[in-house]
Amino acid sequence: MYQISGLSIGFIGISLILCLTVPVFAVYYMKRQQGATLRSFLIGMMTFIFFALIAEQALHMLVLGMFQDYMTDPKHLLVYAMYGGLAAAVFEETGRFVAMKYLMRNRLYKKEALMYGLGHGGVEAILIGGIGSFSNLATALSINSGALDASIAAHDQNIIAAVEQMVAMPSWQFLLVGVERMAAMALHVCLSYLVYRAVKHGRVECFWAALLIHFLVDAVTVFLAAKLPVLVIEIGIILVDCVLAFFVYRMYQSEVAAEVPGITL
Repeated sequence: MYQISGLSIGFIGISLILCLTVPVFAVYYMKRQQGATLRSFLIGMMTFIFFALIAEQALHMLVLGMFQDYMTDPKHLLVYAMYGGLAAAVFEETGRFVAMKYLMRNRLYKKEALMYGLGHGGVEAILIGGIGSFSNLATALSINSGALDASIAAHDQNIIAAVEQMVAMPSWQFLLVGVERMAAMALHVCLSYLVYRAVKHGRVECFWAALLIHFLVDAVTVFLAAKLPVLVIEIGIILVDCVLAFFVYRMYQSEVAAEVPGITL
């Protein structure tokens, strides 16, 4: 019968722990060490749920319902990737802008912008990476314990396909689930700071930069997923995160220096 390796189960567990604990510890740090409020985290969380999980998904249902054959045709992969990237960027960055301008306007500070980003990226990590890893873990343990043997023996094609796909997946890909979510959370924190600069300081170019970066990351990822190994794509995303984080850190420190006389970078 089918078996999932111990290494795969271990990597699933690591991804689950990362997706559930890193957002919690990051929020704890921002609250206790930086004085940020849970209100900003909750605003980020609710904004993501409304704009990304409700409004954006409603658009996808409409567009894909009308143009599914066209969008799913491999010949139109570039169009599909650009549509997906643009939709994600417009909905999520607009959501950030609206939330900061109207819901956080009385407490729109640097630390609150970062806490907002943790709410946006943290809930995404928990809902997508955490729940997905929990499901993978439950399935793997069911396979190894023989709980699915009856369904397999009965030739349940859906169960068999899911089991075979999981057994064939390299162990390290289960670890990538957690790594990917951490990279996405870091990206959301950086983009939140850019939008904060646009709202707080009138730097409209920062909003357009956030929109463009979000669009490019999502669109390029979707397009290259069919052409390059997933590990190469994830390394590319991490590199983009590192470069963006460096510039955001410099902007953040410059803002701190501007607020405290006598500090120079």
